[in-house]
Amino acid sequence: MEIARWRSNAPDTTRDRVSEQSNYYQHFASRHVGLGSPAAADLPWDIRRTGSAAVECAFVAAGLLDVARFDSPHVWDVAGGLALVAASGGVALAQGTAGWETLESFGGDGTGEMRDWQSPVILGRPEAVETLRSRLE
Repeated sequence: MEIARWRSNAPDTTRDRVSEQSNYYQHFASRHVGLGSPAAADLPWDIRRTGSAAVECAFVAAGLLDVARFDSPHVWDVAGGLALVAASGGVALAQGTAGWETLESFGGDGTGEMRDWQSPVILGRPEAVETLRSRLE
């Protein structure tokens, strides 16, 4: 599941269509974010899901999205995008045994296979990443 904040003033047509059904929208948002309803209810951005981690990473790097979250991407889903995000001044965190940590490699201590790496990831503008990280703890 991904979470993202679009940096656009375009209307949210999905939300507009279901605005009179707020309970349905809350369920829809929570399901797509992968968060419980209390965390999803007060997020300071709109929720989007493109279906492609690579595209969302590229959108973050280009400034079209402020932040993206992935529940369990594989290395091939995010490796190229992480390089783009880092080059654009963004940061990436992965959830490890000690909580959310800066994502510096895909192999941990170097003894594991990179193809086996899979971890929750947050990436984007530093302040947006910190906002989302604090809500997930």
